[in-house]
Amino acid sequence: MTPEYVVMGLGLILVLWYFIFATYNRRRGIRIFRWLQRDFGKLGDSKNIQSGWIGSSGSGAQIVVQPAHPPFQRLELLYLLQSRELAPLWLIDVLRGKRDLIICRAVLRDRPGGEVEVMPPNNRALNKMRQETAAPWTFADGPHGLTIVHRGNSAEQVKWMKPFLEKYGVELRRLSWGPNEPHLLIVLRLGEFLNTDAAAFFRDLRQAAGGR
Repeated sequence: MTPEYVVMGLGLILVLWYFIFATYNRRRGIRIFRWLQRDFGKLGDSKNIQSGWIGSSGSGAQIVVQPAHPPFQRLELLYLLQSRELAPLWLIDVLRGKRDLIICRAVLRDRPGGEVEVMPPNNRALNKMRQETAAPWTFADGPHGLTIVHRGNSAEQVKWMKPFLEKYGVELRRLSWGPNEPHLLIVLRLGEFLNTDAAAFFRDLRQAAGGR
């Protein structure tokens, strides 16, 4: 086989790969949006909800609710899909452990008086937190091998977050709660989310934010 045929064959494979996975990403993006859309009403009145694609349906979408139902004042949901249609970029993402993500950013109606951070134990930020002596963090083991660190008026908030961590902790990349906006940041791998109930996820998110 001549080099020309090898190049042509690889080119054909990459073109087929692009069309197959571009179609897959578009369908997945639309499916995720519809999964969320069914229960947007749990977040706020429909007139207060804005949504749109991030680039295209194959890249992700953004949903913003303002004002949102308590305890939120403003809630932003984003989901970001891997670049599966570009084989080299997809391979790099896989090697780096990147996956499809859903990101929640919230401004709460009551400004938190403490700080909570939850992340996998190999996160480098934990080393820096251990060195802080002026306002030291309290470290604790969380569900699914996660590390929970908190300081200030945060013990009650850790209690409210525990059920969320038990349920979604296996997919959690980061959870941050504190006085600076956004008051709440949650980053999760999408994983098997589409097999769950979006209404239940929104309810659990509200409790994790300190809702009663």
